[in-house]
Amino acid sequence: MMTSSVFADGTGSGPSTEDGIYFRVPDVMHSLGLDLSPEDRPEHIRELADKVWAAGTDFQRETTAAVYSDIADAAAEDGALYAGVCFLTLDNGMPASASLVVRAEDTDRTDADIVATGIAEALSASPGKEAYRTTAAGRPVAVAFSVVGAALDGDDEDDATAAGPVPAPRRPASIGTDVPDSPVLTLAGAEAYVPLPELSRLLVLCVSTPSLEIFPDLVALLSGITETLEVDAAFAAVPVPLRVAVAGPEGVGPEGILRASRISEL
Repeated sequence: MMTSSVFADGTGSGPSTEDGIYFRVPDVMHSLGLDLSPEDRPEHIRELADKVWAAGTDFQRETTAAVYSDIADAAAEDGALYAGVCFLTLDNGMPASASLVVRAEDTDRTDADIVATGIAEALSASPGKEAYRTTAAGRPVAVAFSVVGAALDGDDEDDATAAGPVPAPRRPASIGTDVPDSPVLTLAGAEAYVPLPELSRLLVLCVSTPSLEIFPDLVALLSGITETLEVDAAFAAVPVPLRVAVAGPEGVGPEGILRASRISEL
């Protein structure tokens, strides 16, 4: 378990040059092994849960492994390129968690600015979301923020209510709900849509957390990841598979740390 200060650690490993994509994921995120076969992934997840709860109980390790497995299975079924999670300990001793999922969608070679602007406009029309067109790594990006509150009384599935958009990285002061007497589960999320017309791809990065205290830091982490994205011009003629380079202390390649882009200024 770690404190939320680890979000500031943005060092990354070298790029995956054979795929033409330069992309770093901070090592605070534990990969759920989407690059592994379905047969090998459960063992990887068990080892990960054991590492996270090295000083914990068997129940904590087993529960964590089950949660990780569900996330990994859902992400793999959705065709995600990467899925990662982290467990943190806040300054007040309370636990917090977050997840990161990255996927790529096939698209055409429409101008990136047109695509990003169109996505931002479409997302802005969605209830409970606030979306913008901005830039990261010199590329047009559409970003969206949302916070959803869901009542946990189990009596009515329609009790899920949007708490309203949260412009990151400001800390939301409260979460509205129509069921004040019921326990409420909140989920804050941020999405970045990065058009890559030279590869005929749309890269989508999503972070989410039920812990509102770390949401601004999580948005900054998403911002830093998008800022490391580069495309090798040698691969621009044809679509290529994307591979995520996971951060590590001994990575090679371009030096630097994850730095804030305009996403975190909104």
